[in-house]
Amino acid sequence: MSSMKVAWSDALCTGNRAIDNQHKYLIDIINDLADAIESGQTAQSMKKIVNLLQYYTEWHFCKEEDCMERLKCPVAARNKQAHAQFIEAFLGFRSELEAGGDSSEIATRMYKTLTSWLVQHIQGIDANLRHVSGEDGAPAAAPAPPPAETPPPAAPPSADEKTEPPLASPPQESSPAEGNAAKKWWQFGR
Repeated sequence: MSSMKVAWSDALCTGNRAIDNQHKYLIDIINDLADAIESGQTAQSMKKIVNLLQYYTEWHFCKEEDCMERLKCPVAARNKQAHAQFIEAFLGFRSELEAGGDSSEIATRMYKTLTSWLVQHIQGIDANLRHVSGEDGAPAAAPAPPPAETPPPAAPPSADEKTEPPLASPPQESSPAEGNAAKKWWQFGR
């Protein structure tokens, strides 16, 4: 199976460094599952890898969905739907493993399904991030407006005038979406 392992390549880049790094780690975990299958590790060892895969995938999906929403990516809704389908398939494999079937056979089917889905998903949906992401996932810069004529600076205040420092902005409260992302980390399968 090692010849079937997923190797990171530029074809999997989304243009968003944070998401690409998360995808690389997700691929590493999936490839760890392949190593466990090849080396004939116990069902318990495979379940540990599947546990890590489950929790990291959920965390990553939350981060990626938040990123797409923040950047107003046109495929954000389609991405959420695809993630829900992935979770459904993943939970099906997980149930089979927990039921005590042939762990090597189930893990092999899981590996093949998940790697195929992940590569297609990254190249088909996540790649849309490259059109909306700037450096480090910030929104892509809009073209700068033409320079306007600037008025001359105001005269500095005289010694008799008192000036007050500008008011500080109030601290920003976290949005409900941020609270939901933290909550989703512990609730796999939504």
